[in-house]
Amino acid sequence: MSPERALLVLGVTVPILYYAALIGTSLLWPGYSHVRQYASELGSAASPHPEAFNVLIIAAGGAAVLAGVGFFLALKRIGGRALPALLAGVAIVLWGVSFVMGCSTWAASIWSGGRT
Repeated sequence: MSPERALLVLGVTVPILYYAALIGTSLLWPGYSHVRQYASELGSAASPHPEAFNVLIIAAGGAAVLAGVGFFLALKRIGGRALPALLAGVAIVLWGVSFVMGCSTWAASIWSGGRT
């Protein structure tokens, strides 16, 4: 498998990881309601298993960052112009970064031994 294809395959894993986080961790929280509560609450201190949600979301974000590079490479290979290809790739990369940053407070508290 070419590196470009591997990066694009990671893009396919993004929604799989996201919905695994959303559905899987909601099943671990008795009484959780997708109607009454925000999805981000699954990664909060109030959740019984925030680590499961946050790890999956960080993985989805990392996969999106790498997939953004793959989209840029693929668009360039099929003859796309440089600027639109770059903008598409950067948009996907930044979206992935936002996923990772959304869980950064949780991750920082783990890495610092709960001191944040």
